[in-house]
Amino acid sequence: MRLDHCRAALIGAAIALTAGSAGAQTKLTNQGITDTEIALGTHQDLSGPIKGWGVAVANGMKMAVDEIN
Repeated sequence: MRLDHCRAALIGAAIALTAGSAGAQTKLTNQGITDTEIALGTHQDLSGPIKGWGVAVANGMKMAVDEIN
């Protein structure tokens, strides 16, 4: 009987967390978009122990944008 109560509590908590996170979605906006420009950004580690990967990715993104433009 106690196992059934624990199972019901876990299921209830999972449903509550799922429902709560569904309502936390942010509103879509057109921030960063104009008639002539689209602002792009990235979040990369440019220092620290894994900077080699972050710097390479950031440079690759810059090269791709320069090639497109």
